[in-house]
Amino acid sequence: MLWPRWVARLDPPAQVRKHLGPALSAALMLVDSRAELSPVIAQHLGGLIDQPIATHALQALRDAPQWNDIQVALIRLAEYLDAHEVPINYARRRGLDYAELLSEDDWETACARAQQSPGNGGRYHVARCFLFERISGLPPHHLSELQCQSASFRNARTRFPYLLTPKLLAELDQAAAAFLIGQGIAEEPLTWEPPPELLTGLDLPRADPDRLELADLHRQVCAGHAPLHIARALNTDVRTLRFLLTQHPAPGPPATRRPPPRPGPRRRRRPRNGRPGQPTLTGMHIARTELPRDVLERLYVHQHATFVEIAEQTGLDRKHISRLADEYGLPRHGTRPRRADGTPGPAELLDRDWLHTQYVDRHRSFKDIGQDLGVAPGTVARWARSHHIPRQSVRHLSRPALAIEHIPAVLQPALGNNYQLRRLRTFLQIAGYRSLGDACAALGLSSHSVTNHLARLEEDMGGPLLVRTLRSRPMEPTELGHKVLDAARPLSDQLGVPTTAVPAQPIRHPCRRRPRTTAAAATRLAHLPALLRPAAGTYGGRRRLRRFLEAVQYPNLAAFARAEGLDPSTVTLQISRLERDFDGRLLDRGGPGHAMRLTALGKRVVAAAQPYSDQLGDLHGPRHIINRGGREEFREDAPRRSSSPCCPR
Repeated sequence: MLWPRWVARLDPPAQVRKHLGPALSAALMLVDSRAELSPVIAQHLGGLIDQPIATHALQALRDAPQWNDIQVALIRLAEYLDAHEVPINYARRRGLDYAELLSEDDWETACARAQQSPGNGGRYHVARCFLFERISGLPPHHLSELQCQSASFRNARTRFPYLLTPKLLAELDQAAAAFLIGQGIAEEPLTWEPPPELLTGLDLPRADPDRLELADLHRQVCAGHAPLHIARALNTDVRTLRFLLTQHPAPGPPATRRPPPRPGPRRRRRPRNGRPGQPTLTGMHIARTELPRDVLERLYVHQHATFVEIAEQTGLDRKHISRLADEYGLPRHGTRPRRADGTPGPAELLDRDWLHTQYVDRHRSFKDIGQDLGVAPGTVARWARSHHIPRQSVRHLSRPALAIEHIPAVLQPALGNNYQLRRLRTFLQIAGYRSLGDACAALGLSSHSVTNHLARLEEDMGGPLLVRTLRSRPMEPTELGHKVLDAARPLSDQLGVPTTAVPAQPIRHPCRRRPRTTAAAATRLAHLPALLRPAAGTYGGRRRLRRFLEAVQYPNLAAFARAEGLDPSTVTLQISRLERDFDGRLLDRGGPGHAMRLTALGKRVVAAAQPYSDQLGDLHGPRHIINRGGREEFREDAPRRSSSPCCPR
């Protein structure tokens, strides 16, 4: 490879531009020599270019109008190299292992110091490629781990000189020098090139880059103009611009604070269609500009100011100042607990033995310790965690301060801590209501909280405390719930529950359904056996009981429904309701080929109801028959017009 300035001045047609450097290097070896091109390429260039490709590139140069001046330039360069010693051993540099060149951490550190964005990963590989070319003089595709053949990578390499700044170039040169020192090369300069005066007075394909005004170039780059626009404005080409920007990068924008965000939804910014421009400065970039190492060291180390105080003084973010102190390697202050108003907290929290004694040995809670010290419980918990003090079980902490000499045994599982006491109070308040919904509505409590408290309390007590509401049956305490209520009733004042909230007896609300039994029917119902009263207390129950007495004469319910002209699902539903009234099964349904059978309870019900079938009929009355299209249907809700008894078959 030839030096970048010479490649920029001798820029040939586009079809051989990729191989110009190796071809010019081969031509340089042929000056004042009778050697053939192929041996020269094999001996000195080490496979950088093939002989046919080099021949094609040299033929393109020979066809250029400036071929004579190009030959003069190569001859001057060859004479200078013969007369002067080159300070860089490029052959040794080409044999180095570049795997350790510019790690990702070094790249992010260099960008942070130069106040530049490190990009999303692709810019890091472009920076490695840039340093590889700068050190070895080889084309980038010889760096094996880089994907240099993709179009996106080539575009990123083209834009990279426009993103360089003097600070970033200095950081990259420092990283390259550190790499060479690590490889045992400390006596050579990082870069070198022959003096540009060798090209003076020659008519070459490209103009001299030194004739361009750097101020105009930097102003155009900082304005974010496209490379072609800049090249036309300066009357040059983009390759010359890239060479100049790698030697003299444009300065970065001044560090300015970001404006406060506008109210309302944020709008997504559109990309600038690949135009090169300066990245947006972050808070860390501004912090590095306004707080150099000496300033932060004076404020933080010598004046013992905290990060919060420095942030209030400078208007920066406290987290950015903290990260900047770590980046500068400044020693951290000995942390001290602080109260809510920001004043220094008690020094007792710094003593691990004292905190361990209070928390573990004396079973004090973080809240109790915080109240004595004047700090929040979270502060005490944070310092206990920093001292590696194991967290204690909540059951041993914050026991309720109750003025009770002797706690009944049944209440002891519910009085282990304040949380359990709160759940016990919830149970005592809701036990007298018909349902949990009524209790929540009357007490103004959340149904989720009440359900959670009750479930946790039942888990602590070892069994259910309430029988939940089921259809028309109200909620009532279980046997364990009665024991808890009886034990808590005398201690209602000590437990913090009003006496009226603890029911002396569970409130049993009447059924919401209006009873339909008349006074005369109720008198006759009193003579029925106790077994039949759960079902015979209402018109519907007596209707279902009479239908059951009729259905047992058939092999199954479907046959009974067909014979009576009823809906089978209605019959099945009425028998199920009757079984729920008696709290047990009355029939074993018959499967295919099997008749249904009475259970033991069903036999008892039939035996008890048969002698009173006439009374059941008198109480209920006959079924109303409706003629629909020649088919008789029965309606149980129709008005009763006769009092003929209903007897089973």
